[in-house]
Amino acid sequence: MNLLKKSLSVLAVAAMAVSLAGCGGSSSSSKSTESGEKVFRFGQSNPKVGLDMQTNTTSGASSVADNVLEGLYRWNDDNKEECVLAKDMPEVSDDGLTYTITLKKGVKFSDGSDLTTEDVKYTFERMFTPATGCTNTYMYNMITGAQDMLDGKATELSGFETVDDYTFKLHINYKFAPFVANLGMDYASIYPSDACAAAGENWGKGTNLIGTGPYVIKENDEQTKVVMVPNKKYHGKKPNLDRLEIVYIDDASTKMMEYEQGNIDMCDLDTSLLDQYKDGDLKDEITQVTPLGTYFLSIKDNDPVLSNKAVREAISLAINRKELCSTVLNGAAEPASSFLNPGVPGHDDKLKTYEHNVKKAKQVLADAGISNPTFTCKVRQKEEKIATALQAYLKEAGMEVQLFEGVEPDPSVETVMKGAKAMTDFQPDVIVAIGGGSPIDAAKAMWAFYEYPEVTFEQLCTPFSFPKLRQKAKFVAIPSTSGTATEVTAFSVITDYAKGIKYPLADFEITPDVAIVDPQLVESLPIKQVAYTGMDALTHAIEAYVSTLNSPFTDPLAIKAIEMVLDYLPQSYKCDMDAREQMHYAQCLAGQAFSNALLGIVHSMAHKTGAAFSTGHIPHGCANAIYLPYVIKYNAHEPEAMHRYADIARRVGLGGTSEKAQVNALIAKIEEFNRAMNIPKTLQEFGVKEDEFKEKLSSIAELAVGDACTGSNPRSITPEQMEKLFTCTYYGTEVDF
Repeated sequence: MNLLKKSLSVLAVAAMAVSLAGCGGSSSSSKSTESGEKVFRFGQSNPKVGLDMQTNTTSGASSVADNVLEGLYRWNDDNKEECVLAKDMPEVSDDGLTYTITLKKGVKFSDGSDLTTEDVKYTFERMFTPATGCTNTYMYNMITGAQDMLDGKATELSGFETVDDYTFKLHINYKFAPFVANLGMDYASIYPSDACAAAGENWGKGTNLIGTGPYVIKENDEQTKVVMVPNKKYHGKKPNLDRLEIVYIDDASTKMMEYEQGNIDMCDLDTSLLDQYKDGDLKDEITQVTPLGTYFLSIKDNDPVLSNKAVREAISLAINRKELCSTVLNGAAEPASSFLNPGVPGHDDKLKTYEHNVKKAKQVLADAGISNPTFTCKVRQKEEKIATALQAYLKEAGMEVQLFEGVEPDPSVETVMKGAKAMTDFQPDVIVAIGGGSPIDAAKAMWAFYEYPEVTFEQLCTPFSFPKLRQKAKFVAIPSTSGTATEVTAFSVITDYAKGIKYPLADFEITPDVAIVDPQLVESLPIKQVAYTGMDALTHAIEAYVSTLNSPFTDPLAIKAIEMVLDYLPQSYKCDMDAREQMHYAQCLAGQAFSNALLGIVHSMAHKTGAAFSTGHIPHGCANAIYLPYVIKYNAHEPEAMHRYADIARRVGLGGTSEKAQVNALIAKIEEFNRAMNIPKTLQEFGVKEDEFKEKLSSIAELAVGDACTGSNPRSITPEQMEKLFTCTYYGTEVDF
């Protein structure tokens, strides 16, 4: 199955045009700092695979590596192959089996070493060394001796013939027309033999990537960003940029927020968010491009089921490519007839897309005597929606497929109902929810509708009104973020995007039966998620401690969680893995505290504003972090609340001789954390428009007062007071009422 991919990018308006060397020389935008430094920041998901192009096929890694590394040849913007490290195009023998290539002289790697034939030889022999684990050997294994190396029968590539320091020959086993084209792929980037060998398994990690390209890696924490600066030894034209940053942001909504706030200059726009932005303020900044890429199913031909030609034919017949493109991919793709997409040399316009014919697919299986074939598909997280659609297509044709499915950030009512239907169709005995708060929350709600399909969403919105669950299934939760603690709580938050409201569902029935809290799952969290989820955990613990339902059983959990967050969140934000582990435990403690003591109006306010404004979604943890200092000031007018806030300050070692001073010290600490992690202080700073805020103020205030979390807040609040409090959070004014 092939689908021609189209992507959507957001382009920043900037002062000057630059060329991103290694990215086809395409024109984009950059910004000049006060010092005159030309900087460009691109936001993308973290590939999490390192930067060694021999061991991965990830475009996210190549966006970095292609600016540092070069190959013998490359493809330019006109889809023409041009010389880079090679002096000329290869001389090909009459029989088409020998390619003679001469290197340019005087080319140096960024470490100062000279490029020679030895480096090219080392690169290709490393590619075929089994210990390397190269994923792209099939593109080059026609070189004589390659298979012997792959099989462990040889340690040198017999098909590589050194003529001199700058000339070599490649001998191949059979004529292969795309061979030179493959030499222009980034998988054949040339590595410096000495430096690469010295780095060993660390090659492609941190700053251990040395090439002949226009940039060198100055910083790379592998979690948040890669910083590149010009290679002073570059053999080509000097790059236009003084600093090129690849900023890792996995969450699509967060990435757009960073773009809107000017923290990045360009990013890809997830097609799921296109409708949200295409007619808004950013409509003129959105451009659609067609990269050379395909979605495809890679089939193991040695699989006992998939090795049968009839099964493969039935799969292709069952897939509705046109529908996938128009619905799941939001019209940002078109059915493809082959791997060679339009614009690629060799593309044949006469080829037709494989027909969609479920009846014929069933007949093909029947004729082959095959009934209900089953197999498992492994999919990348980004393609889970596609995989879900494929599962439905194949099931219609009589083929059962087991898939891991995800949900969108801040799951919608629609997603919950769709998931409940899937559960009803599948009839699971155990529900395992893996991921952040969103998939686990969604799974909880799906669980309820699976066991009680006649229940309405409106009924479940009433706190502690759920029917008795576990009539059909048990529930296991495995969190991959450190903040929501939904794996141990009686809560779920579902968003009604049509109304712009988040609904907190509350009932002890939806507390998971089993929670697996594994800190290894949060090691790769982007720092924005570290910040937001960390402040979410802190808010949980503080609100639980001052809640009207606090008790001697919840207080120790809440205080310990607060202590741990204050101790470990800053280092977790800086990618300290030991701190990440402690934060994962801290958020779970906070969850146990608030699941029993409940929460307060910080959460009430966050629930009702997260999806309320046209300027974009406010991540839940970010909203909590903004509101928390203002709510503490409001609640502290109640003597018992002031006493408990002061008690928190004393227990964590903050200063102050009076309770008022101790409360102020606690507020100052929270604001210090927010500043250190670049969290806005106000809704205005976040980007909410003033006119829209004023227009919706009365409505969101009333909804917040009616939120399920308001009842356990230590100080009562009226809609009028809530309006005043929201106003303080918008402008940053003092809470003096």
